[in-house]
Amino acid sequence: MQKAGEEDILEITELKRRSTGMALEVDEHHKADRDTKKILFEKSQEALRLYSRNGDLRAELDDLGRETWK
Repeated sequence: MQKAGEEDILEITELKRRSTGMALEVDEHHKADRDTKKILFEKSQEALRLYSRNGDLRAELDDLGRETWK
């Protein structure tokens, strides 16, 4: 009877160990997800800045073209 109790304790200990490992793994995935979202946000902001700058340069080029043909 004593052996069954010891096996239960070992099984519970192993389940707790695995549960802790899985929780740590989930935390790592959440951190990676947050990091990825941060990078995507930064890249989208950079793309918007470049798009805006491209528009500014096109307008400037159009103005130069109009001045050239006057």
